[in-house]
Order: sequence, then structure tokens, then C-alpha cells
Amino acid sequence: MNHDPQGYYARLEVDWDAPPDAIHAAYRRKARVLHPDIPVTGDAAAFVALKEAYDVLSDPLRRAAYERASRSLDHLRATVHTTEPYYPPPPPPQPGVRTRGPRLSDLPLGVWAILAMVVLFAGFEAVLHLTTPPAQDQMVDVPATAPTVPPQAAPPPPRPVRLFGVSNVYVVPAGGPAVVLRYDPGRRAFVPIGQLPPFSTAQAIRIVRDYGLVEIRLTASAVGFIPGQPVVVKLRDRNGVPAATVFLAPGGDALVDGLPGGAYRPDYAMGDLWSRACNMFAAGMRAQRFAGYTDLSALHTVVIPPDLPGQPPPVDISDQDFERN
Repeated sequence: MNHDPQGYYARLEVDWDAPPDAIHAAYRRKARVLHPDIPVTGDAAAFVALKEAYDVLSDPLRRAAYERASRSLDHLRATVHTTEPYYPPPPPPQPGVRTRGPRLSDLPLGVWAILAMVVLFAGFEAVLHLTTPPAQDQMVDVPATAPTVPPQAAPPPPRPVRLFGVSNVYVVPAGGPAVVLRYDPGRRAFVPIGQLPPFSTAQAIRIVRDYGLVEIRLTASAVGFIPGQPVVVKLRDRNGVPAATVFLAPGGDALVDGLPGGAYRPDYAMGDLWSRACNMFAAGMRAQRFAGYTDLSALHTVVIPPDLPGQPPPVDISDQDFERN
């Protein structure tokens, strides 16, 4: 059975039964090589084809429809049989009988008469057509009677939702809705249970570093998991100049050393496909700034998303303000 008639699994280099986290990881791995901003290996056409495959396979509904189409195609191929037509061999000639092919002289006289009349009529029509001057073209105004039909408006995208709890993370618009997972102890795997539209807000409880997931609160008693996004953190001095810029993968951490003494204010941005050339995320970028400056001696740990009980929460800033060096 051909599980991949369009080559989507081959583009991501995953098996047809790969789980969602493996598909997401394969897309991010290949996107870091094929993204147009990447020198030498960047390929815009290959990146578009990769994005097309990821959009289908990362959506549970579209992936199920793709697999049903592959099964229907295999069933159609199995029911169609092509065979060469059978022509029996000609019978052997009878001994003593002389055979020959048909000749024009074998036609009866009536057929010859009909053919002569057809030839004469065709010649007469040809002469008449060549000697008759062409008719002048006449322009006729045909009024429009069909009613004007306004274009059909596209359906509105799904509206973002606000889940239970104090919101401290949101779903970035990168590649469509975010898949919500839950852990199945029997299968020892994360299985999809739904989707969150872009810009939906949720309360992050913790980061599962081994899988790059963020545990969020769905209701007062239920939790789920969504894929984490990479983060870029900038430590700015009082002049607004970044003293350090750090890229963190989901669930990662970094130790920054050698900073000059003074007070710093962290800025951070989340998104997908960080571009060093553009100094920004290529999709779904959101930037925030911590409130106030903190002395370096007291700035021991910076947690993203920030967990600042009793302190002012970070405020949103523009992409241009974050990109400024």
C-alpha cells in the first residue's frame, strides 16, 4: 500500500505512522536547513513544499483525509486490470486454394457511380467556395442579462479562546492552530485531543523539557500540553543597548557570564523560525519587556514565560522595538 501518494511523509523524512511530535520535530529540523534566510542550504521552493507537507500532516483532520485518499487510490488501482486483447491466429490456408487480397476492380458498378457523384459534387462546392466573395462581418450588441453576483466572502478564522487560569502564554500564529495533547499512560505517548486557534491564551504550569512541551491548564481539574516555542532574550542596559542576546530552544536554558556590572532589563520574543539576518522570527512573533531594571547581582535567573508573583507582569512591545540594537 502506498501511504504517501503526494510525498508529504517523504518531504519530512518520517514514517507514515509517525506521531505528531515526531512530525513537528522533523519540520523544525528541516526548516532550519531550507529556510530562505539560511546561507548555502536555503531553498525557497523546497521550504514551500516542506511547509505544504507540514500543514497537512500536523492537522489531525487533514492528515486523516490524506490517508483515506491514499487507501481509496490503492483500492481503485487493485480493481483495474489491464490485459492485452487476444486475437486468434488466422486459419492455415487450404491446400490447393489460391487466395488474394481485395482489389478496387472488385467493387460493383453502382458503388463506382456513387463515388463519381460524390467527387463531382465536392469539386463543384470547392469552386463555388473559392469564387464567392466573403460576407461582411456584422457586429451585434448582446445586452447582459445575467445578474451581478458579489464575490463570496471567505469564512472568518476561528476566534481565539481564553482557557482557565491566569494567562501567561499564548498560541502564536505559526502554521495554523496549535494541537492540544494529553498524556496516555497506557500507550506511554502524547495523543491529540483538540486544537487552539492562534492568539488563544492559557496558563502555563511547567515546561516538559524532554519533549519541548508546555503544560497548560484546560479546566479547574484538567491539564493538557501544547508545543513550546523558541525564545530570544535580550538584556538591555539603561541606554537601551543589548549587552547579551541568547537563543533558547523549548525547554532549554543558558548561562550568561562576563557581563559588566550594572542594572539590566530583559526583553524577550517568542515565535517560529528565527532569522539572524532579519533579527526577528519569521512567523508568529510576540515580544514583551520586563518592568523596570534589576541590578546584575540580583538578576540570578530569568524564567520564560515569566513567573513573577507579586510583581508587575511584562508588557507587550512592538517587533521593531525588540529588533532595535
